Amino acid sequence: MLDFNNHSFLNEVLKYSEGMISFFKPVYTKDRITDYELYFLSENFKKYIHLEIDLILHKKLSEVFPVIFQNGMFEIFNSCMNKADFEINFERRIDFYKNKVWFENKAIKYNEYILLSSKEITRLKSAETKLKQVLKDVEYNNTILNDSESISKTGSFRWNLKKNSWQFSKNMIAFFDQFQVTAKQYNNLGVFSLLNDTDKEKLTTEIENFNYYKKIENFNFIVINKLKTTTYFSLRAGFSPSKTGPILLGVIKDITEITNNALLLKSKNSELIKSNEELASFNQVVSHDLQEPLRKIQMFISRINSENSEEKNKNYLNKIADTSNKMQQLIKSILHYASLDANEHKFVELDLTTIINDTIDDLDQQIEDVHAKVEVKNLPFVNGEYHLLKQLFNNLLSNAIKYRKTNKDLIISIENEYFLEDTLNINNKICLSSKDYHKISINDNGIGFEQQFAPKIFKVFQRLHNFSESKGTGIGLAIAEKVIKIHQGLIDVSSHPNQGTSFYLYLPKNA
Repeated sequence: MLDFNNHSFLNEVLKYSEGMISFFKPVYTKDRITDYELYFLSENFKKYIHLEIDLILHKKLSEVFPVIFQNGMFEIFNSCMNKADFEINFERRIDFYKNKVWFENKAIKYNEYILLSSKEITRLKSAETKLKQVLKDVEYNNTILNDSESISKTGSFRWNLKKNSWQFSKNMIAFFDQFQVTAKQYNNLGVFSLLNDTDKEKLTTEIENFNYYKKIENFNFIVINKLKTTTYFSLRAGFSPSKTGPILLGVIKDITEITNNALLLKSKNSELIKSNEELASFNQVVSHDLQEPLRKIQMFISRINSENSEEKNKNYLNKIADTSNKMQQLIKSILHYASLDANEHKFVELDLTTIINDTIDDLDQQIEDVHAKVEVKNLPFVNGEYHLLKQLFNNLLSNAIKYRKTNKDLIISIENEYFLEDTLNINNKICLSSKDYHKISINDNGIGFEQQFAPKIFKVFQRLHNFSESKGTGIGLAIAEKVIKIHQGLIDVSSHPNQGTSFYLYLPKNA
């Protein structure tokens, strides 16, 4: 049996130590441990129980510390008793009145007793609990951040310029993955791995010209993936000082939807402006172009009534018929132009060479009369509506015949070249239908015109020659532009006086 009365020295030592010692003797009932008796408790344990140690010595733990039967300590003591030199380290919380105290413990069998060494770790456990809560909050905030970035289509990054070390948010890495940027690439180059050479140079220049009081505002760039899909991005960033060097904190936002909506809005605004111009042109045709033939008809009728010469009257009647036909042609053209938008269009794959040849057959007499030559080269297949495309080329060929040089044979060449552009923008006309276009040019060596009048010729009832000189209605090229628009393309023109005219048709490769 241990003599605990001779351990005054041990108590004195433990008084100035953080550690506490206790001995427990097992209590058996029919060869089975049912309790433990407290045989020794170091004096520095007194601050927790607020009692003299002697008052609880030699009492059963079920009486003084019944909590051990609830928190697993009883089972730990039994395990140690069943095996020599077997020690168990564990942490437990024990409630002393209103105080909740955590202990770090080590239990071991010593002779026929349980030796328990304990050390209070309440502050450590409190710090640990707070740290866990902080980590939990951080994880929660990161989840919110990741969800927010995913919803707002943004990604964030942190770049230590001195160390060239990068850190990225989850959604930022998703952007890299979207464009097949490897981890090695983005860990080395960061956001620069998304940029083309021109944008890399621009961003580098902006960063080099920076100071700590400035920010990068709306640095916009585009990224094209292997499927030729374009994504628009905007970058914002600012510097933050640190002990390890300047840190660039930035956010990248996918603005594809915003950009496309802005382009679409711009396109719709252009359409609205054009509609207003067409309305003004209709007012012009009602007030002038339609009234001019009527005025002439009235004048010729008046002359017939005042003339007795049969020959003159016959001439007046011919002029009335010619003027009436011209007015009828104008009215038909107006109705046809107005009906283009109203009709439903069904596209099929068409051979433009076939359409051109059919158009040439329709105009063969006019072409023969003016000794014109039409050269057709490498025309593609496109998706479209046959009669609309045929009318398009009919109008353009007729225009070339109409405005030819009288002293030189007319030569018209029609050819195609492949054209690639993310957003087609010709003279501020925007088309978003495709990225791959056929550029078909119709070139002639006619009289041409001043380039400054190019935008005017596609407007309804707008002529570079006056009504009496022009054989047309002033709607042919407006119809041509509308047909191209129906096919989700654009039309442009280039011309010089006495050098000829070139019309350029941009038709989507896959409409």
